[in-house]
Amino acid sequence: MARVLITGVTGQDGVLLAEQLIARGDRVIGTTRGDPLEARSRLSAASAAVQLCELDLREPRSIDALVADILPEQIYHLAAPAQPNLAWKAPADATDGLCTVPARLLEAMLRHVPTAHLVYAGSCQVFGPDSKAPQNETTPFTPRTPYGAGKAYGALLVAAFRDGRGLHASTALLFNHESARRQADYVTTKICRAAVRIASGDRTATPLTLGATAVMRDWGHARDHMDALVRMADAASPDDYVIGTGVGRTVADFCAAAFTRVGLDWKEHVVHDPGLSRSGDVPALVADPRRAAERLGWHATTSFESLLDEMLDAARGALAVSPTPVMR
Repeated sequence: MARVLITGVTGQDGVLLAEQLIARGDRVIGTTRGDPLEARSRLSAASAAVQLCELDLREPRSIDALVADILPEQIYHLAAPAQPNLAWKAPADATDGLCTVPARLLEAMLRHVPTAHLVYAGSCQVFGPDSKAPQNETTPFTPRTPYGAGKAYGALLVAAFRDGRGLHASTALLFNHESARRQADYVTTKICRAAVRIASGDRTATPLTLGATAVMRDWGHARDHMDALVRMADAASPDDYVIGTGVGRTVADFCAAAFTRVGLDWKEHVVHDPGLSRSGDVPALVADPRRAAERLGWHATTSFESLLDEMLDAARGALAVSPTPVMR
C-alpha cells in the first residue's frame, strides 16, 4: 500500500485517478480548496475512501507542511484552473497557480521525500497554432494563451528538477479527455446536453451556438488518461509522455456523432458563430502516443462511441430526461 497525494482530487481527473489507486489498495490523500464536507459530495462511491485535506495551494507554507506531514510515496499534481480559456480573464492569478504551485510542490518533494515519484498533469495547450499534428514529446512548446504558457513552464520546471536534482518527476502532456464527470461549461458537455434536450422534445431548447467547429482535437476517455499517469508514477525511470488516442476529430465531427446517436441531424440544430472563436486556437491537436505505448505499454482502450454514450447518458441524468434510441 502506497501513500499517495493528489492535488485537485475532486475534479474529473482526480476522482477517476483516486478510483484506480484505491482499487489497488493505496492510501489516497487529496487536497481541496473548499469545505471538505462539500467537496466530498463530488467524489464517487469508488473514491469515497479518499482522505480530504482543505488546502489553499497558493499559501507558501501549506504545501511544504502537508508533504512533511504525510510523506507521500507518489504525488499527482492535477490542480489547475478549470478551463484553459478562463485564464484570459485573470491571467496573473492563473499563471501564478500554474507556475508557482508546481515549484513549491517540487521544492517540498526535494526537501522531505526526494525518493517519491511525481507526475505533473500537463496539457496539449503548450503547443501553439504553428505546431503540426500529430504532436509528440519533441514538438516545441509555442503556447499562445496564459494557460498554455503556465503549463509549459510547469513542464519545464519538472524537467529541471528531474535532470538537475535527480527527482523522479514526469509530465503527462494530456490531450482532450472527457467522461461522464466532465463539467457543464465544457463544449463536449454542452453538445451532449443540447442533443439530449432537443431529442427529448424540449421546445424551450434553442439551437446550440458554437464558435470554431473546424478545429481538430484528440478526444479520449479521462479514465484511460489517468491509467497513463499511474503507469508513469510506477515506472522505474521518469520521463515526459504525450497522452492521447492518436485520432483527431473536429468539433463538427463531435457534433455530428453526438446528434446522430440520438437520431438527429446536427446541422439542423447547431449554429456557427465565428465571433465565439478563441484567439490563439490551435487548428489541430492530435497526440502521437507511441512513446507511451513503447515504454509504458499504454494504449487508449475506450472507443469514441463508448465515450459518447457515457456522456449522453450523463446528460440525460443531469437534465432528467428519458433515453432516446441510440444510433449504432
